[in-house]
Amino acid sequence: MEAIFESENIIYAKPSLDFVPEYLEMVNDIENVARFIGDRTEKLTEKDEIDYIKDKLDNNAAMFSMFEKKTNEFIGNIEFFNRTFDAAEWGIVITTKMQNKGYGKEALNRSVEYGFNELGLTRIFLSVYVKNPRAVHVYEQCGFKEFKRDDVDIFMEIVKESGARDMCLICDRIGMIRNGTNPYFVKELKTGYVVIGDNQHFYGYSLFLYKNHDYTELFQLDMEERLLFLKEMSIVAEATSKAFGPEKMNYELLGMGDAHLHWHLYPRRKGDIENYGNHGVGPVWSYPLEKIYSDDNRPSPEELENMKSKLLAELDKLI
Repeated sequence: MEAIFESENIIYAKPSLDFVPEYLEMVNDIENVARFIGDRTEKLTEKDEIDYIKDKLDNNAAMFSMFEKKTNEFIGNIEFFNRTFDAAEWGIVITTKMQNKGYGKEALNRSVEYGFNELGLTRIFLSVYVKNPRAVHVYEQCGFKEFKRDDVDIFMEIVKESGARDMCLICDRIGMIRNGTNPYFVKELKTGYVVIGDNQHFYGYSLFLYKNHDYTELFQLDMEERLLFLKEMSIVAEATSKAFGPEKMNYELLGMGDAHLHWHLYPRRKGDIENYGNHGVGPVWSYPLEKIYSDDNRPSPEELENMKSKLLAELDKLI
């Protein structure tokens, strides 16, 4: 068992093929487990479960197996998935034997703490069946609030001090730039900061962070500032293209996770989303987020320095 973190009564470990028999017994309990996590009515085979766990391990999924501290008995699994920047969906499955012992609530509270403090999340969301009021009540006790529902599901979320500027990831990164501790920083421009992206599945992925959090929409900037911000973003995109040689650049200004204005600049190449999307054609988000954010895609210190040098050289030619 490779323990990652723990709570009062639970050890949270990296999933392992050694535990496939326990996983399979749990998910094949259709009446008490499977019906709460999907519509499946047929049992999975051992190969199905092995392939599933291998895929999670290969993609460094934020999935953890839970074990009772006092007995080392298997409790169930939790996972952060569908991650987009600083937001992720959370799910849990518990064996029949370990249900109704308070482990679900304990795991949820510890997961929120781990997600906010260790994974850098500011929003965690989940879905629960309308016909499972007991689970809804537990989520409410842990601070989750409903934000949408349909005939089948209730969608709930918890946000890390929603709207608080000191909880803005972009502000945190800018603070690191200003105190000289951000290893991804490349160059300061008049309206923002150029940084290399943390994960590099799309090789050369860079960001342009607006300096001021007071504005959260592009149209809120006065025209002169808006045009300069757009111009400098275009310069960063051009430099990124020249530094890393993609076939095409993609541009995104989102902000549902962090409303702070910031551009995502993605160098694109044929085959970079494999066969996802429309037979390999589509936006970056067609590719599984767990693969985009896999730790395997983080550049080494040497690779990062090389990327920064390339991008800085091209920026200096254009400015």
